[in-house]
Amino acid sequence: MKRSLSLGLLVLLASCDSAAPSPWAAPPELALDLRVEVAPLEVGVLQPVSVTVDRYRAGDVQATLQADFDDADWVEQERVERDEQPLGQGFWQRTVFTLLPLRGPGELRVPALRVEASDGAEEGVAASSEEVVVLVTSVLSDEHGAEIEAPGAPFSLPPSPLSILPRHSTNPYSAIDVHAPCQGKAEAIRFLEETKGIPASRVIAIGDADNDVPMLRRAGLGVAMGNAFPEVQAEADRVLDHHHTDAIGALVEDLLLR
Repeated sequence: MKRSLSLGLLVLLASCDSAAPSPWAAPPELALDLRVEVAPLEVGVLQPVSVTVDRYRAGDVQATLQADFDDADWVEQERVERDEQPLGQGFWQRTVFTLLPLRGPGELRVPALRVEASDGAEEGVAASSEEVVVLVTSVLSDEHGAEIEAPGAPFSLPPSPLSILPRHSTNPYSAIDVHAPCQGKAEAIRFLEETKGIPASRVIAIGDADNDVPMLRRAGLGVAMGNAFPEVQAEADRVLDHHHTDAIGALVEDLLLR
């Protein structure tokens, strides 16, 4: 029994380490060949798009892959280049790009890619792929897209991701908070009470934005800065001067050092 289990494990490891199959049924007759597959062709913003590039070169040809993605449209999240594998009298190699679309909704284009002979008798010989259109449909994938506001017009994420949501288009903060279902920053006060024995009534919390509100509500003393959002100031027990002043230092001196 023990021997059969060991043999099964060895077979599994060998199969996991095996090379990907060649996309060519037979070695190409050309000195260079290129095949590109893009998937999926419909995604949400910042959802990954995989660009699989297979290139073949004859044995005496040195080739260079040219892959330039417009950084206004795409973020290249990852590039995985596998070792060359023999194919007939030549070699083939696979490179997989993971791209994140930055703009939408609308169409983005994965540009035509090119492999070109870089030296030898075949110098200047090249192979190219076709441009591929990817449809960007929403801010997030279909699974989560209904949970947020749909943008009313084409948008560009940089420099402020919040600009894609109509309700936040004038928000001065270029940030989005994402956290697990909980009370956000108020969890820090719960942590202090559970692990350090410090009750919420002894905590002073200071904030200026919407995500600070749960913390201000839970603390014994909730303090808003003078430049905080009006709704944050309304939740606070005390409002200080602008954060560019020494208002927090004065608060610490007044409450803790006297």
